[in-house]
Amino acid sequence: TQLRPGDEVDTTDASGAPITVRAEIVSAGEDGVVDLAEVYADREFVVAYAFAWVEASEACETTCYFGSDDWPRVWVNGEAVHEIVAPDGRGCTPGQDQFPVSIRAGRNAVMLKIDQNTGPWAFVMELPTPDQLADRRKEQLRRRGIQALQDTQVGPGGHKGYIVSPGPLPTLEWENPYLIEAVKGQIDLNVRWFDADLNEVTRADAPGRYAAYVEGVAEDGTVIRRAYTFVCLPDGIEWWNHLPRPEFDYVPQDAITPEAWAAYAGELSETTGWRLFGALQEDGPMVLAKMLEWTPGEDVDTQLKWALTAHQDYHLALKRKVLGIGDDAYPPLRPPRAKTGEPATVLRPGAPQEAGMKADAPERIRAACQAWEEQSQIGFTVLVARHGVIVFHEAFGERDGETLTVDSKLPLASLTKMHAGLLFAQFLDQGLIGLDDPVGKYLPDFPTKGDEVVTIRQCLTHATGLDGHGNWSGMANPWFDNAVANGLELLKPGRTVLYNGLGFDLVGKVMEIVSGKSIFRLFHENFFTPLGQDDPTIVDLGYGIDCTVADLARVGQLTLNRGAYGDIEFFAPATFEQLMPKRYCDMFPGLPDNKDEYGLGISWMREAHPNAGEEGIPGDATVLSKNTIAHGAATSAALRVDLDNDLVVSICRYTAGPDYGEHLTNVLMAVADSLE
Repeated sequence: TQLRPGDEVDTTDASGAPITVRAEIVSAGEDGVVDLAEVYADREFVVAYAFAWVEASEACETTCYFGSDDWPRVWVNGEAVHEIVAPDGRGCTPGQDQFPVSIRAGRNAVMLKIDQNTGPWAFVMELPTPDQLADRRKEQLRRRGIQALQDTQVGPGGHKGYIVSPGPLPTLEWENPYLIEAVKGQIDLNVRWFDADLNEVTRADAPGRYAAYVEGVAEDGTVIRRAYTFVCLPDGIEWWNHLPRPEFDYVPQDAITPEAWAAYAGELSETTGWRLFGALQEDGPMVLAKMLEWTPGEDVDTQLKWALTAHQDYHLALKRKVLGIGDDAYPPLRPPRAKTGEPATVLRPGAPQEAGMKADAPERIRAACQAWEEQSQIGFTVLVARHGVIVFHEAFGERDGETLTVDSKLPLASLTKMHAGLLFAQFLDQGLIGLDDPVGKYLPDFPTKGDEVVTIRQCLTHATGLDGHGNWSGMANPWFDNAVANGLELLKPGRTVLYNGLGFDLVGKVMEIVSGKSIFRLFHENFFTPLGQDDPTIVDLGYGIDCTVADLARVGQLTLNRGAYGDIEFFAPATFEQLMPKRYCDMFPGLPDNKDEYGLGISWMREAHPNAGEEGIPGDATVLSKNTIAHGAATSAALRVDLDNDLVVSICRYTAGPDYGEHLTNVLMAVADSLE
């Protein structure tokens, strides 16, 4: 069937279910990206096809530079030339996929299939001529050299590790000096050593924690900074005499039988043990140092007592010292304050009628949840509250053979970004950090003027040009910000939008410098504990919170209350308004004038009503109100904060599973149909 713009065709999918296909002409933006979310209202768990003719004066071999959000399949002249299949989504980055393509003289048919998970939905494709390809490869080599510089580490030479014996501290050198010289010229390293009390030393005279701060300056003025934890033990550790041999339970899948797994389990254990040996040499000192500092009876179950938190606290203090940032450099971040006037709404158990919901609301919601779990065989937890009254709070199914309960902690993935925005709101509210401040106002390796200026707002709205999650070890890297700064020439601050978690980590480093507290400590002391949460854990700001469904619902209620919970105010309602989604073109004039919006880790969450356009229901109807906010998650955890209906729906999961969008809509419909 030949489709023309605006045509709609009713057909069926592979299972025989009815679907409607609609055709539209789409155009790329200035950056070459085709924004499918701008064309289609239904943006979750759907698929789009794109078709174009490509004219060529002569046959040639080229490389296609392709990017998509989410997973693509590409055909050229009827032949499948590229496909990626994975369970989770990804951001669209030009050139993230590269594959060979044969172009024939004359007209070539190019067709794409773009599967959509959640969030942004787009693709970008470039088929360069042979001359363009040569130029593109030169530019690519330059970019890869800079990216390699960002990744290159410093370490002890030879076979020495990060566990040392008393005496002189080791000499450190570039892991790949030839690459460094090719990219930036010869960079001499200045290494400074510090003991557990941040005294500068030249020897390890006693057992304990030590740190190396490494700094080098390239010929063009680029400053490269690294920091590492070492531990001094009187007799060292002969890991090779105590090789760890982990045991792995059989991972069910179709290709390998349990019997084959058992036959090779010993070799799997042995080879993994040697891998762990290498990791322990590098990462083990962080934990060993904390062991030396441990006092008998000290509770280590809370994240504030983790070795990683001690590592972060120590290296932040070291960072402020080497940068000359004193304790009085910034006003202190105050804890959430006592709320004036009436207390804000808090979550509490109650009857559906108290919440303005129908008496059978729990049964409706339970039926939708049970049907979801029975089909997907994936466990999850759910909490629904209106006007602060919890009308539903239950768990369904299992995870890894363990029955889930309402107290099970599950991963939030990118919903962590919303939490990061709410934590940042305290700094914004207290005037400690300005939303449009340049990052360079707080971190010395960033400029404060010119085209390479990166602002706080850009970081929290995906508008820096950064791409990825957890690159350069994210928040766990004391000098993550320096790694970002070393690649500034690759970015387009305020001139492009790429979904990522790195901008949130960069703001995390600013919050650490200003407050003098590691991000883990900040979250626990200024967010989790005041909100009465059940000790969630966090490892990064782009992703990485694990918590209960009630913990997530409390965040939803805090958002509904516009910054307060009970007797505590985290930030003022006026500050909350600054977190809300705004049009990109209004925030950044260099971006296309379209309807795309984003807040500080907050998005509009508007599921299309399944009967929109039918039975008198408006064509643009949504399941909950159009003023519903939160953020998506790769784990398919879901939070819906309906500002109009004073409603919170909180769902914790660890993966999507089949027909996720349909089942999520069914649960939300059960909630919506229960509203009085």
